[in-house]
Amino acid sequence: MMNTEQITAAPAILLFQGRVGDRNDSGFEGARDVAAGLALRLGSTPTEVGRPARPQTDAALDALSSARRSLRDLSRSIRGRLGLRHPVITVLPRCAGAFATVPEVLSVHPSVRLLWIDAHADCNSPQSSSTGYLGGMTLSGLAGLWPADVEPVLDFSQVCLIGARDFDSAEQTILAAHDVPVIEATSHMPADIRHFIGDEMVYVHIDCDVLDIPYTSTEVPVPIGLTPQELLAVLTAIPSSQLLGIEVAEWQSDPQLPHYRQILDTYVDVLASPVSGSGRLEH
Repeated sequence: MMNTEQITAAPAILLFQGRVGDRNDSGFEGARDVAAGLALRLGSTPTEVGRPARPQTDAALDALSSARRSLRDLSRSIRGRLGLRHPVITVLPRCAGAFATVPEVLSVHPSVRLLWIDAHADCNSPQSSSTGYLGGMTLSGLAGLWPADVEPVLDFSQVCLIGARDFDSAEQTILAAHDVPVIEATSHMPADIRHFIGDEMVYVHIDCDVLDIPYTSTEVPVPIGLTPQELLAVLTAIPSSQLLGIEVAEWQSDPQLPHYRQILDTYVDVLASPVSGSGRLEH
C-alpha cells in the first residue's frame, strides 16, 4: 500500500495519479510500475498524490482547468520535500504534471537550472499544436508563452534541453528566439551540462521518450534517442549537492512488450543512480 502521510529519512518518492491531459490509462499504470521499482531500490515507500480520473480527449485549456485541484495537491506535496537530505523523485503519468512541480521549485530556488530531458521541446501552444496534447505545450506554458496561469514564470535562460530531436516549426522558432541550448549525446555532454548549471541548484524533468526505442515503453517513441548509459551520464554529471529533484513522466505499462520487465528495470536503475550514489547500471 502506498504511504499517503509519512515522510522518512529515505529519499522521498511522490507518485502522482491525478489526470492532467491523460487520454488513456497507460500513464497511470506506467507511473505505478516506475514508482514500485524505485521503492525497491531506494527503500522508500511512495507517497501517492491524487486519484485517476476518467481519461478523455479535451482541449488543452480545458484539460488544464479540470486538473487544477490535483495539481494543487501535487504542489503542496512537493513543497515540503524540497531541500531535504535527499533529492525528491516525482513520478508523473504525463509531462503536464510539471505545471505543479516546476513553479514550486522556482518559488524555493528562483535561479534554479532546469534540465528538460525529452525527445520533444514541449513548446507548442493551444494555437500551434497539431494534436492539442497538453504535455506537448508544458514548457512553453511554464515560460508564460500562453495563458497557463502559473506563478512564478520560468525564464528560458534557466532551461537546457537534453536529447531533444523532434521539433515542430513553431517550436524551432521559439527555441531560436530564446537561445535555448540543446545538448546532444556526445563525449562532451557531461562537461556541457556542468558548464550550463554552474553553481546553481538543479531540477530535472525526464520524459522517457528521450531514450531510443529499444530502451523505452512510451506512447509516442522517437528513434535515435539516448541509450540508458547516456542518460546515466547526464544524471551523474550533476553534482549531488546541487540536485533538488528529478521528475519522470510518460512511461507506459506494457507487459506484452518484449523484455518489458528488463527495460523497466534498467530505466529505474538509471533513475535511482543519482540518489543511491551507485553511478552504474545493474542490468
